[in-house]
Amino acid sequence: MNEKIIYRVKLFLIEIRLFKYVRYIYMKYLKHKEKIMKNKQIIEIQKFGKYAEVKIGRYKFVLDRSELHDFMMLKTFESGRIPEPDVSSYIMKNLKLGETFMDIGANNGYYTISAADLVGPKGKVISLEPNQKAFQRLLQNIEINNLKNIIPLNIALSDKDGKATLYLNNGSEDGLASLIKSEQSKSFMEVELKRFDDLFKDEKINIIKMDVEGSEINVIRGAENYIKSHKGIKIIMEWNTSYRTNNDFNYLSSLFHINLLLSDKELGFKIIEIKEFKQLTGPCNLLLEPKN
Repeated sequence: MNEKIIYRVKLFLIEIRLFKYVRYIYMKYLKHKEKIMKNKQIIEIQKFGKYAEVKIGRYKFVLDRSELHDFMMLKTFESGRIPEPDVSSYIMKNLKLGETFMDIGANNGYYTISAADLVGPKGKVISLEPNQKAFQRLLQNIEINNLKNIIPLNIALSDKDGKATLYLNNGSEDGLASLIKSEQSKSFMEVELKRFDDLFKDEKINIIKMDVEGSEINVIRGAENYIKSHKGIKIIMEWNTSYRTNNDFNYLSSLFHINLLLSDKELGFKIIEIKEFKQLTGPCNLLLEPKN
């Protein structure tokens, strides 16, 4: 009797080890290719060396896992989520076929590629990225998707034309390249500055997404004439209290109705009207709508 019990215990232990081994192999496989159903889309992820290819629907993105911005974006996809669900959801629900989208601070092109799909072949995406390294990844992602409705520009927008110094972070975070020097700035490059009003006065732009690490107000100043003559435009702008002042808020208030853009589990995003500077307590995304 005791021998039978011992035999069954040993068999049970072997089965547990076998189960753990199979689970280990399966989880290892999932690290190389994952299919996640989210928002009625299948996200496929394949990793090769320091790169990862993320496929969402018909389009795909190559991410550099050695670069922190791309690495964090990959982790977001792996968890079954999309980057900045408030911004992504707003753009998906409001950008229409045949319209024009502008991506200021495009980085690797996630919003650029997504918008190119939404506006279709008769629409247009204008994509600006001054960081040469990030710009090359942007071009790569445009090329692998064979998209012909995107205009990529390797420039920075500001309130004046000329040249400027773009400060880079620690070499592994292209997403934090800024025209404002910080303690984290380890290297730099010279970039070309252009005014929005000079370049795009004849364009009919419907939605702008802007993420330029502290230079947003200068971009707005360089686009003031366009904003005043195109009341239907919507601008999604990153707001960081470490860069911004009450004067900045008052300037925006003179031009726009200011709304806070937040994530919402049910709707994807929600909008809260902002009246005072003190209502903005940390990094967030604003939705700006020109006043009549």
